[in-house]
Amino acid sequence: MSTVTPTLFSIGESLQKLPPSKWHWDIRHLAETLNITEEQLGGFIKRVESGGSGKKSDSSWVPNPAPYQTPISENRIDNVLNLHYIDSGRKGSLANSVDIVEPSTSVLEQESRLLRLGR
Repeated sequence: MSTVTPTLFSIGESLQKLPPSKWHWDIRHLAETLNITEEQLGGFIKRVESGGSGKKSDSSWVPNPAPYQTPISENRIDNVLNLHYIDSGRKGSLANSVDIVEPSTSVLEQESRLLRLGR
């Protein structure tokens, strides 16, 4: 893993360099591929999901710079990054879970985020 803290732009650029895929990546695997930590990738996703960082209630809200100022949402809505996700596990919706042949109970109960690049 890199010791340099990645920026919003550097992670976005790294994601854009990956080929589109119809398959979902586990967040841990995608972070490893991008040479960043899962926490850094999770923070990036949270920031692009909301369109910025901080809180609107205490006036610390800072919108993301272009082209990341438009929030992304779960799975099927197009966005500038072509980044789509599914949350699975205990807190995830069963309607959005991924079909796995005979998974163990521990796999079903573990929270995970699956990400896909492309339409």
